[in-house]
Amino acid sequence: MAADILELIRKMWIGLIAAVFFVGLLGKVPRQLVTQALGKGGSLSGITRATLAGTLLDLCSHGILMVGTKLYKRGASIGQVMAFLIASPWNSLSLTIIMISLIGIGWTIAFIALSAIVAIISGLIFDMLAGKGRLPDDRDEPEEISIEPQSGSRN
Repeated sequence: MAADILELIRKMWIGLIAAVFFVGLLGKVPRQLVTQALGKGGSLSGITRATLAGTLLDLCSHGILMVGTKLYKRGASIGQVMAFLIASPWNSLSLTIIMISLIGIGWTIAFIALSAIVAIISGLIFDMLAGKGRLPDDRDEPEEISIEPQSGSRN
């Protein structure tokens, strides 16, 4: 088991380090700038922008989760985040190069276009569900929990 864990860490360390860097960078970017870059949540253009950002950002599927969480907390809609998360692992630069060598440029472009369409449709569905109240809006940071007893209260 230890050998398998080490092998997993060896395979994904670069993506995780890049994700930590991008999450730290996103933490310094003002919320207004993120919403301007991604466009209006719940709109086709906003979801298309998020899909394009996911397509261009080359992170592993583990690292992209941290970036997606930060985007959500910075004001992106749930549909934009889902489109971003769906588009990114399918369309990395390394995968594109491998696919071109295996199946050719035509099929690779078709794969990228179809995966972007899936991401956009999924984003629209998530935003529709959020608009109907089926998905919660929990962007707020969790409250800090104190382990010290409060004065005056005894059980």
